Amino acid sequence: MVEDAVLAKLNHSCDPNIKVDTIRRECIARRDIHEGEELSYFYPTTETEMINPFFCKCGSDFCIGYVDGATKLPEAFLLRYELSPHVQAELQRKRLI
Repeated sequence: MVEDAVLAKLNHSCDPNIKVDTIRRECIARRDIHEGEELSYFYPTTETEMINPFFCKCGSDFCIGYVDGATKLPEAFLLRYELSPHVQAELQRKRLI
């Protein structure tokens, strides 16, 4: 089980190397992670809205530029990621997916 203090230290990337399972409170590798590589996940997979949106500087070819929660992204983009159940439910409620 991942503690909140650990989750709070994970950084964002538009091409993340982990996903966060919010039900089981686990971090799961999305691909091979090299020794010393920073762990990162795609914030909108766990956030519908963000209190402090920001300009992304991840440098990925998939970079969305401005990170402001899942409700602000097009459905086609969100389909690249495994969204947390609460994010999926909110998007369905708002008929965004």
